[in-house]
Amino acid sequence: MKLKRYLCAAVCLLAAALTLGGCKKAQDGDALPRFLIGESVRLTGEMDEMAESEAYLRMMSGSQEIWDTVEEIGAQDYAAPPKAYLVQISDDAVLQLLGGEDIGQLEDSIRQKLNRKLFSGALSSYWNGRSGVTGVAATALLAWQESYIQPDGWQGNVAVWLDYPGDYSSMVSFVQSGEGVVSASASFVVKQADMDLEAMLSQIQETLGELGLSDALTYETVPAEQIQQLLAE
Repeated sequence: MKLKRYLCAAVCLLAAALTLGGCKKAQDGDALPRFLIGESVRLTGEMDEMAESEAYLRMMSGSQEIWDTVEEIGAQDYAAPPKAYLVQISDDAVLQLLGGEDIGQLEDSIRQKLNRKLFSGALSSYWNGRSGVTGVAATALLAWQESYIQPDGWQGNVAVWLDYPGDYSSMVSFVQSGEGVVSASASFVVKQADMDLEAMLSQIQETLGELGLSDALTYETVPAEQIQQLLAE
């Protein structure tokens, strides 16, 4: 009889522990932003490490102009950024922004594949393409990718734009790349003269508005204090 009571008590305690654990996980609303910000900062550090490697640079390119640009990128500090933006953009907007007018002729399955491919570098390509050939080549040289098991709270494709002091920011795009799998593509982004990142996002919104997609891009600002909290957890 005692053994039976002990077993019953053990089962009850285990059930309570599982219930409490499940409640704690459900209430963790910071799980997704912690993952997004944390991995974006880490992947930016990976790119910075390549930018600071003279051996890597000389192995990958023979252009002095590209060397100079990469050295400028590597000279910046990429610790915790003072501000970040979580950017979401609709599938149609990505295709319109980079795919051109011919997208209407594509089959649905091909459109989905193309959107997944384009989203991973849509916004960074949009801006780096305006910086000239050297900026495009230098940032492409340092681009980095990784894949993850789909994080808790996943809500769909999102780009994390880290705003650092200086001429270069960092953007990491997280894309659903398979069932239960998310892939991240990181790239440095050349800032536009006399424009902060929020103004750059507003300009993309204006461009999309001219295409009849005024509500296609939305973003959430993450301030320095929240970034510090997310990175410390």
